[in-house]
Amino acid sequence: MKGYVITDATLVDGTGAAPRPGAAVLVTGARIEAVGTTAELRGRVGTGYEEIDAGGKTVMPGLIEGHVHLNFTYPKNSNEIDMKYPAVWIGMSALRHAGQLLEAGYTSAVSGGSQFAVDVWVKRAVKTGLGRGPRLLACGPEINTTGGAVDWHPSWQKIGGETLGIIADGPQEVLKATRRVLKEGVDAVKIYTSGEGSHVADYHPQMYDCLQDRECMTPDEIQAAVDETRRWGKTIIAHTRDARSIKNCVRAGVDIIMHATYLDDEGLDLIVKWPPLAVVPALMPPKQFIKAYHAGRIAKDHFDATRYAEDFEVGARNAKRLHAAGVRVVPGGEFGLAAEMPHGANAMDLQLFVDDLGFTPMDAICAATRDAAYLLRMERELGTLQPGRIADLLVFDGDPLRDISLLQQKDRIALVMKDGAIHARQGKLLPL
Repeated sequence: MKGYVITDATLVDGTGAAPRPGAAVLVTGARIEAVGTTAELRGRVGTGYEEIDAGGKTVMPGLIEGHVHLNFTYPKNSNEIDMKYPAVWIGMSALRHAGQLLEAGYTSAVSGGSQFAVDVWVKRAVKTGLGRGPRLLACGPEINTTGGAVDWHPSWQKIGGETLGIIADGPQEVLKATRRVLKEGVDAVKIYTSGEGSHVADYHPQMYDCLQDRECMTPDEIQAAVDETRRWGKTIIAHTRDARSIKNCVRAGVDIIMHATYLDDEGLDLIVKWPPLAVVPALMPPKQFIKAYHAGRIAKDHFDATRYAEDFEVGARNAKRLHAAGVRVVPGGEFGLAAEMPHGANAMDLQLFVDDLGFTPMDAICAATRDAAYLLRMERELGTLQPGRIADLLVFDGDPLRDISLLQQKDRIALVMKDGAIHARQGKLLPL
């Protein structure tokens, strides 16, 4: 079969243009050959094409998740991320989570790091047909410094190995750690330049000293990771929350900024002057943490120690400032961290962009398609439905421009197409 012609569609093409009713999309092989009216494209199609009558449903680009941890299986605390499951279980779980993303309409995703370079193997499993999943920018273990946000195992436990994070101090150790990660076949290296609030009170009180506003990596250490990653032709990602680290990362040339929570005016000016591929604020975890606290599931002393109320308020305000300044701000919510934000429910983050950041539904969709394609350096290949682009698309029963929350209903996704092939129907993966 040569391909598909999707007819009688309401086209939301990801460019920001107004919806086009009565549209059609012609897919030949892995690419979009033409976009036009149903009458125009029906007349061009010869034998070997299957017609898919959308019946007025929305056809839109495949969604792109900007910050995914396929290795997360709803840990109750930081220790469970590293200590609860063996590598084989994490690998099997990650492949299943990749399938859940694809079922939900996410045809591409950007990893935020994983133990054992498991994302590299998920990507290979998808490529070789062992499972289904989105196109993946794969990361390996995250590079952190002693006492930093991913160094959450106290020394007296004598873990004796590295799990989610590789600990490195000084430019030379960071250089070696970067090479170790790159040799595993990753597409991107992630560094931890700032602290994090979620680890406090888990097992060891010293983690109170590594909150969001703490600088964890020196400029020279950041630069060592950036330069080596770039020498290999790969992407560098930074978890960076505090104002000074954000500026250090921008000056060093980090490609993807995760969080940018405590951005100051100087940092905003730097990002506008030297923009990264995108900023991914990842505000869903603190939002859900706040909800859990108000529901009585988290003690007040623990809630206060995390500073997540401030984290969400300041982070949302700065995400709005970045968007207003013309910086690409992309959804990506670290789903899998809690049962309230399971893998496959990632479209919750688009609703957060509308409800809490003031994006219009069209803005949110463009952020999760057109703008997110920059994260993979595929902005000329993905993210919009235009001739010559890769055929990643959804046929969706509903109008997400009227109600963005509809995208969370997987049973409304009539089909998911990636690389011109149909991978899921009615929110369920097809058999391999």
